[in-house]
Amino acid sequence: MLTGTLAVLFDLILYFAVPGAIWRAAGGSIHSFSLVSEKMLAIRGVGSQFIKEVYHHAGGIGAYANFILACMLCVTGSVFFILTCVQKRREKKVEFFQNQSLENMPLPGDAKAAACGTLTGICGQYAGQSLTVNAGEEIVLGRDPAYSMLVFDNRGISRRHCGIRYDDKTGNYFVIDYSSTGTKMADGRLVTASSYSMAEPGTVLLLGDGEEQFLLK
Repeated sequence: MLTGTLAVLFDLILYFAVPGAIWRAAGGSIHSFSLVSEKMLAIRGVGSQFIKEVYHHAGGIGAYANFILACMLCVTGSVFFILTCVQKRREKKVEFFQNQSLENMPLPGDAKAAACGTLTGICGQYAGQSLTVNAGEEIVLGRDPAYSMLVFDNRGISRRHCGIRYDDKTGNYFVIDYSSTGTKMADGRLVTASSYSMAEPGTVLLLGDGEEQFLLK
């Protein structure tokens, strides 16, 4: 494709750059050249004289000037064409990598849940302390160390107050109440004793009278 384009471009440049009279003179000289035998051109002085005659009939210095101009235009056109092709290839590569980058970007809903949750005390005996909640395990809070992982001195907390689980598939928590004084969330929802209540990350749990508070991260 490139070779054909350059050939057409070269022909067009020569057609418009070189006057028709010079073309006709050059054609006649070439015809005369075909009628001269090789032996005659081999004679000392005859060859050079013949070349001078061809040069004279072809238009002299003007023919050379036009020919050089045509060559310069051809080279300029070729360079421009090649640079255009290179630029288009670069643009295609940039577009390809941009598309690849967009395809590999995670969608807003594709974020994976953390492998474990975190229970952080924000008020009460464990304020400022954090405890990891592993998926599949239940963290029990209460006053009795035989049942509880987090043990409280507060008499308003039951011996076995509540249990907290973390689901690594959804990233949510599930809380159940075992107490007699109750467990609730900061938004007013009560944690039931009959089944686990779902709590999203960011939920604050209030135990008993609310003196003990925990953030589910």
